[in-house]
Amino acid sequence: MKVQVRVFAMVRDIVGAELIDVEVPDAATAGEVRGALVSRYPELQSVAGFLKMAVNAEFAADATRVYAGDEIVVLPPVSGG
Repeated sequence: MKVQVRVFAMVRDIVGAELIDVEVPDAATAGEVRGALVSRYPELQSVAGFLKMAVNAEFAADATRVYAGDEIVVLPPVSGG
């Protein structure tokens, strides 16, 4: 299935767009979406463990199922003080 993923900040810089289509298996998980992104954009490998996922405006665990039409957002690591 194809899902749309919204990305921000350094992830957007790497993928070259704010909204991208990602192909994942039916009934994929948020963790599988992250994995598909890293496979497609190997530059994300160094921060993959720090990328937070949100599905339909709620933080999502790796095991959270995603479905076509869900709003999927990748939140990059942030720093500040």
